[in-house]
Amino acid sequence: MFVSRFAAAALAVASVGLFASPASAALTFYTDYASWSAAVSGAIVATTVADPAPAAVILHGAGDAGVTYDGIQYDQSEAFGGTDPRLFTVGVGASGRPAVVSSQATGGGTPNITMTLPAFTRAFAVNFGVYGDEGDGFDVAFDVFGDEAGSIVRTVFGQRYQASYFFGVISDDDITAVRASGGSDLALNVRDVQYVAVPEPATWALMLLGFGGAGAALRTRRRATA
Repeated sequence: MFVSRFAAAALAVASVGLFASPASAALTFYTDYASWSAAVSGAIVATTVADPAPAAVILHGAGDAGVTYDGIQYDQSEAFGGTDPRLFTVGVGASGRPAVVSSQATGGGTPNITMTLPAFTRAFAVNFGVYGDEGDGFDVAFDVFGDEAGSIVRTVFGQRYQASYFFGVISDDDITAVRASGGSDLALNVRDVQYVAVPEPATWALMLLGFGGAGAALRTRRRATA
């Protein structure tokens, strides 16, 4: 009886909002890893873009195209205009740098990459860069999607495929995806997504059920030995 009552209570708590989002959430943006990681609560999941070796470059498709690395879905949308935008993985063999996912728009389009996470998060980070002249500045927009949406524009300098600039965000609410867009019409590059996974309410409920079951078993055991 105790376990069943606890199960009902746990599920009710999860459904009525103990883990619900706050009425008003806020986004905090970061430009360096040290500040972002110091503010993060929870274990950071680090991902990488796999090097395509022995190939130097892999073309994933033109227009709407995508690829998945370490559970992160990288998608390019043709809705940003241009003719024949293409999504690549550019590896060490082509750039001498760690592999990146690269959106390359031509014909006046805008490079864009949406990074969709395998789990909800409230802390997201990625390294990025723009292929362009090193002395030129380029605007890159970041759009955050989830229960709390927001945007910010970063101005960076061209650096070919180095992708050494940092974008980080921490939210009071759940984030599901982040889109980077803009830069030069040559290429926008991203790599090394990092995030902190947030358990869903059902997961919390199952954890509470487990704690309740363990408590019931302990009480039964104590009565049996009394």
